[in-house]
Amino acid sequence: MSKVYDVAVIGSGPGGYVSALRLCQLGKKACVIDIDEARLGGTCLNEGCIPVKSIVHSSKLFSLMKEAGDCGIDVLVKAPDMKKVVARSQAAVSQLKTGLKSLFKKYGVEFIAGRASMASRNKINVKLGDGKEKEIEAAKIIIATGSSPKAPLNTAVDGKRVLTSSEAIKLEKVPRTLLVIGAGAIGMEFASIFSSFGAKVTLVEMMPGILPFTDEDVSKALIRSLKKRGISILVNTKVKALNKRGDFLEAVLETDGAEKKMEFEYALTAIGRAPNTGGIGLEKAGVKLKNGFIAVDDRMRTNIDNIYAVGDVVDTPMYAHVAYKEGIIAAEDIAGIKRETIDYESVPNVVF
Repeated sequence: MSKVYDVAVIGSGPGGYVSALRLCQLGKKACVIDIDEARLGGTCLNEGCIPVKSIVHSSKLFSLMKEAGDCGIDVLVKAPDMKKVVARSQAAVSQLKTGLKSLFKKYGVEFIAGRASMASRNKINVKLGDGKEKEIEAAKIIIATGSSPKAPLNTAVDGKRVLTSSEAIKLEKVPRTLLVIGAGAIGMEFASIFSSFGAKVTLVEMMPGILPFTDEDVSKALIRSLKKRGISILVNTKVKALNKRGDFLEAVLETDGAEKKMEFEYALTAIGRAPNTGGIGLEKAGVKLKNGFIAVDDRMRTNIDNIYAVGDVVDTPMYAHVAYKEGIIAAEDIAGIKRETIDYESVPNVVF
């Protein structure tokens, strides 16, 4: 027998949990479905905003301590203890996750651990951890399945030597040498972090400048600053291949048609993220995609009138604060409240 809700939310990231909380505040019976409780909070809480900014703070503090002598303050600076750095970041994750669980309890949001797949426009099959299945029925459904890191062509991400941001936040040693592939916000942050901790970092970008979608003047100024910090920057450069050679990686790089090989202890891929639209039964529910993303209107409604989508799974800026707002818009539209929509041209963002 199906368990019936007013709204079922697939995905527990910023867009998902905010929409569920708002719905319960508005008197709706809502559940959130995600693979397991460890995923509560989504990428932002578990692998993105929260742990990364904690590590950014540690790296900045380490850099300041190394510079203290120039300001007349003598400080004995040892090598960073990356186990403690990582532990501190994970403690922040745990603390915020505890707070999120408390909010679910306070407002009556039910969390269901399992892999969700839509069976129709109103029904969701959930495969539980023990292999059993349960069926959820809901008048409305919100899809908030988020995104995953992209991997470059000809590059196998093994999570050991070739990393994404998900593994990099838990790396308990400072690499001697690190190749960062992609000079967008994520690549810039990790290049800065590990350079501050003492790694020799090479940043590779296939576009003519770093932070390709910012003003050219900003890109040029930042290149000068990063080079002063010892970061090697290669623009107009492609990674043709990454080959394992014992305890290091051989990178085949191509710049303006010329190839060269370089050796690195680790490589970090940061070429963007792709929406998680596969395996969730969109075709069974009749939900349409556009350019690989779920197509929605300004109220986050898909082509199926009772199904909404928010966050990274739709073609809007992939920021947590955008997902928050989209989640509220979807929840309030379901509850019959019409508020202002988002002016995506005015969305703020920051690069650390």
